[in-house]
Amino acid sequence: MITYEQGIRLLKKYNLNDNVTNHSIAVGNTCFLIATNIIKNNKGPTVTIDGISYDISKLDPEYVKVAGLLHDIGRCRTNSWEHARESEKILVEEGDPELGRIVGAHGDFILPEKHVNDFDLYQKIVIYADSITLYSILSLDERFEGVLERRRSAGLLKEEGMIKDSIKKHQILETQMRQLMGNPIN
Repeated sequence: MITYEQGIRLLKKYNLNDNVTNHSIAVGNTCFLIATNIIKNNKGPTVTIDGISYDISKLDPEYVKVAGLLHDIGRCRTNSWEHARESEKILVEEGDPELGRIVGAHGDFILPEKHVNDFDLYQKIVIYADSITLYSILSLDERFEGVLERRRSAGLLKEEGMIKDSIKKHQILETQMRQLMGNPIN
């Protein structure tokens, strides 16, 4: 299992730029906040939201923090949506396939055939933290306007429709996360 300190060393090993590194650190911290809020808000070992039961007793805030930290490590290989799969490959190569599985999912969330409930709690925390965190916590609207603007300025207009469609899923995810946390984290 990769620790946070090892994760920081991996970001350096794979030579990620400062923007990606700072975003990754912020997402890791947001993941930790979300996980600790979920644990504090739920007294029993399990909680059910939208018909899905989550085993809160197995939620490890430190491990989900590492997942958030390393979710974009694949950007050392590509800046496309495939960076999530590259992140997964790197973490498998580095000896933590479970962490790879968790972070690899954040690229799948925008796919039209995927539903919010196709993802487990760790994956949802990373996806949600990434969706509300640039270098600090933002609203979904603020974060997605920034994503759309960066895509437009990079000439990636073909992705705009896919991103807009995924905003609805992110809103459902936000509702679930808020129910689990008991409040927003802004």
